[in-house]
Amino acid sequence: MGQGHLQLTLMDRGAVSEAIAFGMADRDPGTGAALDLLATAELDTFRGARRARLKVRHLFPHALA
Repeated sequence: MGQGHLQLTLMDRGAVSEAIAFGMADRDPGTGAALDLLATAELDTFRGARRARLKVRHLFPHALA
């Protein structure tokens, strides 16, 4: 995603959601990475389309065991 932002697709126990992390492109955990995050839910409107997504405040990747 442009301008230093990180777009995430999150999956947990069969649920899928979208998240945006503004200014965190350098913290990309990589495909399939396990992580914890602190986020707030928001209703996003972009190009006329509305969708629910999470706005990430903090991102905490898990170390591989």
